[in-house]
Amino acid sequence: MNDLFIQDIRKINQKIITCHASLKNLNTMKIDGKVKYLIKPTTFLETKKVLQVIKNYHIPYHIIGNGSNILFTNKEKECIVKLAFSFKHPLNILLANELIPVIAEKFLKNNYKGLEYMSMIPASIGGAIVMNAGSYNHHLSDIIEYVYYLDENLNFKTINKENCCFQYRNSLFKNSSKIVLGCKVKLINESNEILKKVMHECSLLRKNSQPLEYPNSGSIFKNPFKYKAWELIEKVNLKGYKKNGAMISEKHGNFIVNYHLAKYEDILYLIKIIEEKVKKEFNIDLEREIIIID
Repeated sequence: MNDLFIQDIRKINQKIITCHASLKNLNTMKIDGKVKYLIKPTTFLETKKVLQVIKNYHIPYHIIGNGSNILFTNKEKECIVKLAFSFKHPLNILLANELIPVIAEKFLKNNYKGLEYMSMIPASIGGAIVMNAGSYNHHLSDIIEYVYYLDENLNFKTINKENCCFQYRNSLFKNSSKIVLGCKVKLINESNEILKKVMHECSLLRKNSQPLEYPNSGSIFKNPFKYKAWELIEKVNLKGYKKNGAMISEKHGNFIVNYHLAKYEDILYLIKIIEEKVKKEFNIDLEREIIIID
């Protein structure tokens, strides 16, 4: 352990660092593991200061949100930064660590549309911005006006939607060193009855078609052009295929579930089996939506 590093982080905020933390509750797949330093900054400024200290000590790090589309390898992580902002802000400002279902309920209460089709996605706003998350042909980028972030030099920046390069499960922020802090969204009025109806219908669709009873990371693969990933996986007869405690869902082929103490190797094995069989049968290279954190 680097005592000087720990001391410098605690100078920023005594409570934001935990040493030798478990990874199990930091990812929705519930894959266990260890991280040497878990840091949870509570403000934008703390985040900037924390990252500066990390850079000063040349410590490898990863920033995560709710961990809904990530897979941790079994290697002990050096440092994980999990944003934990907790300050008052207007309803049209969404913080990176806030969860889509929570914000969707706030929008419903105040008769605002924009998140009702995504209300069951267990993602944080930051991760949803980076991945341009969405469902049923609706995306977070539909309502975004501006994104707030830290650039490569840890300067605070604001960028408008048009310059964010939003595409299907992609954006300017994916695979970059920019750190998303939050966004400003359009607040558009809608009937409370209509919003409730859409949210109820989407909830039923998800419960009937997705394995919500097991820990999972959502869709493993992006949908290839003109195809649905789950259809391809179903056609190569992989639904229900197991590796130790991991299983390709019998309910939805593009979901891999942790049904009994699955490990990283089990999940990765199933991912590769899917890739190999779909390539062999259809000559299609599936692109992973899940992000593997080494």
